[in-house]
Amino acid sequence: MPSEAEIQTDRPRINDIARSLGLSKATVSRALNGKPDVDPATRRRVVAAASEFGYVASSTARALSTGRFYTLGLLVPTLTWPWMLEVLRGVADVVEHSTYSLMLYTTARGAVAEREFLSRVGPAGGIDGLILIVPPGMLPHIGELARGGMPVVVIDDRGHHPEFPAVATTNSEGGRQAAEHLLILGRRRIAMINGPTEYGCNRDRFAGYRRALEEAGVAFDPDLVEDGEFTEEGGVAATGRLIDAGVAFDAVFAASDLMAIGAMRALREAGRQVPDDVAVVGFDDIPAAAQAHPPLTTIRQPLYEMGRAATEMVMAAVDGQAIDTRLELPTSLVVRGSCGGRLSGSA
Repeated sequence: MPSEAEIQTDRPRINDIARSLGLSKATVSRALNGKPDVDPATRRRVVAAASEFGYVASSTARALSTGRFYTLGLLVPTLTWPWMLEVLRGVADVVEHSTYSLMLYTTARGAVAEREFLSRVGPAGGIDGLILIVPPGMLPHIGELARGGMPVVVIDDRGHHPEFPAVATTNSEGGRQAAEHLLILGRRRIAMINGPTEYGCNRDRFAGYRRALEEAGVAFDPDLVEDGEFTEEGGVAATGRLIDAGVAFDAVFAASDLMAIGAMRALREAGRQVPDDVAVVGFDDIPAAAQAHPPLTTIRQPLYEMGRAATEMVMAAVDGQAIDTRLELPTSLVVRGSCGGRLSGSA
């Protein structure tokens, strides 16, 4: 195994600092690595000398000496989902105030990207822990990493993969909030445009929608449900199928804001007014929701907070601390013009 001196041949070395201070190389190394068994005054002398020498620790040497890379991985399906950037902002804010760096991976290219990711990570893959929002089909491979000792925290989908610690939001309650709000406004034929059913969050939102109908004594009609993609075009297509089928509906609850914006577009093209003819509620509260025409009523996911919490959890796990296996952050109703009414106290 190469020594730190061998790795850092062209830069100031720990030996140089130790010689200038009359200290052992081991003491200097412990001071620079934040070990608790170094006198504070000595640590200050070492840090000052390192700054004067322009010493920068080799990341390879640091990994060899500490067993850590001080790097976290974030794995996401794509960066094109607008809400993903809010999660990333929460992750980045925590990382920037820590000693860690962040490596970002995506699986936008499907199986090829997934194989490349798995080939890069592992015991020698350069990351200490992993935060992920990942297609369900990849979770068995992530399980292998976790069983190999890598701390893993999943954002969302927690209830469907209990083997992973995770941060989620109250998707079922959010679905119930959306449908209940529409029911309170007098809507009774509430269509639901759901996202891909392989995602547990969508199954939960659908369950909340059904629960609200049941609690209000409104019969569930499967003809009012259409599955689609998490995109504006997916919302356009699903709403178009409802319209073409001649299904009567006076409200739409969409499982994402982009789908809801697409639904409003399809309704306008069909000559239906939002909210007079059809009220619309989305899910996420992405920035575009407030800019839609009309502004979109939605269920807010605490996306930034979820990113922060997941990062803090994985850092704690890397440090050997016990962490929560389930953390759920609450959704909230944000009422705007697309639903045709406002509840007292709503934001």
